[in-house]
Amino acid sequence: MTNTEALIALNMIEHVGPVRLRHLLQHFSDAAAILNASRDKLMRVHGIGVDVAEAITNWESGRFTLEDIIWALMQLRTSDAKVVGGDICGAFSPPLYARRKQRFAARMDHPKLPAPDLETATKTNLHAFNALWPILAD
Repeated sequence: MTNTEALIALNMIEHVGPVRLRHLLQHFSDAAAILNASRDKLMRVHGIGVDVAEAITNWESGRFTLEDIIWALMQLRTSDAKVVGGDICGAFSPPLYARRKQRFAARMDHPKLPAPDLETATKTNLHAFNALWPILAD
């Protein structure tokens, strides 16, 4: 992940505004390091409590709105970054892991969310796909 991509992701995270981002950047070497930091390391930064640290460490949990993702893709399009692929995970997919350690880590690390109705998930997935595909395919 480039620094530009990491900065875009950080700007999309709830509770991370310009002041907190400045404190984080002063503490860590770059934006990507912030996204890879543990919750405990994040909480050592002035102004970063449990809620903010959780939001940063779980930034890939699929809690961005479709509008957030479209905005981020458009930011990448206007920067020097190149979008070479996209992974549209969708509203729900059952967790499948090849290795026992992955299954264990997933149970400990991922948020426990109830599975949505499959018909609703299919509609959500198709809506996201139809909105994102033109941006990713351009």
